[in-house]
Amino acid sequence: MYGVPVSITGHTGLMSTGDHSGYIAGRYRDGALSDTWTDVVRCARGTFVGFVPVCTCDWTGAIQPATVAGFQASQHALVTEHLSPAPAPSSCGGGSPQYPQTAGTR
Repeated sequence: MYGVPVSITGHTGLMSTGDHSGYIAGRYRDGALSDTWTDVVRCARGTFVGFVPVCTCDWTGAIQPATVAGFQASQHALVTEHLSPAPAPSSCGGGSPQYPQTAGTR
């Protein structure tokens, strides 16, 4: 997404881009989060009350339900909100990008 390479390694799904290493943590009933070594998808059902996208730089995303959809939403948030945020608007002219016209097209 947005041209930023994201590598995914290990059984925990650690995602990294240069200075950042993010993962999906499980949220325990007491509010504590699991560490990078916990494979949250292999833990017993009911171990976690939610999933949370986190990064080693201390960024933390929103808590998602402890479901497959919640895990996927956490992955999506980690990649789109933190590891590869949308590029800043261009300061050269604004508006939409201009593409050159080629012969025979309009």
